[in-house]
Amino acid sequence: MSLRAKAIVAISAIILISCVCMGLLGYKSASGGFAKSLEMKAHSNVLSLLEVMQYKYPGSWRVENGALYKGDTKISESKDVVDHLGAIVNGHVTMFLGDTRVATTVKTASGERSVGTKASEKIINEVLKGGKSFTGEAMVVGQPYYSAYEPIKDESGAVIGIGVRWSSRERNGRYLFRFYKGNNYFHHHY
Repeated sequence: MSLRAKAIVAISAIILISCVCMGLLGYKSASGGFAKSLEMKAHSNVLSLLEVMQYKYPGSWRVENGALYKGDTKISESKDVVDHLGAIVNGHVTMFLGDTRVATTVKTASGERSVGTKASEKIINEVLKGGKSFTGEAMVVGQPYYSAYEPIKDESGAVIGIGVRWSSRERNGRYLFRFYKGNNYFHHHY
């Protein structure tokens, strides 16, 4: 092989490797940005849900006889409330009283609602004890979700629970794949 042919092969290999590296870096960067935007969407959704609850169920958040209430509406064990809110945001919604899930759209493998389970230590410390919002990934009944946790406060300002909005990481991974394929999925579905 001539020197010119070797140079062409070497330059072509360098260009090919550079293109592959740029493609991988671009994919990783876009995936990270996509995940962050989904977390931001989940946080916006949970704030919107709590605002919707303010109008639909007037009154303060409170604990009565070991149950979570919004005004006169009992939230604990209420399927209708969380199902309605979940339909609004096309995702899972959960309400915690303290660190315990008392109403949720999330179901276990057997099809039962995942009530009675506890929040993770990280969420307890950040949201319940710290009174701060939290967004990030969470494992819910063994499945990865993008999540947003917002403290629920009673009339005195004490944190008595947590409102949560989850979005399936698997489902959002399919959206990302369609996005990369150029299917323009979001234009048609949002």
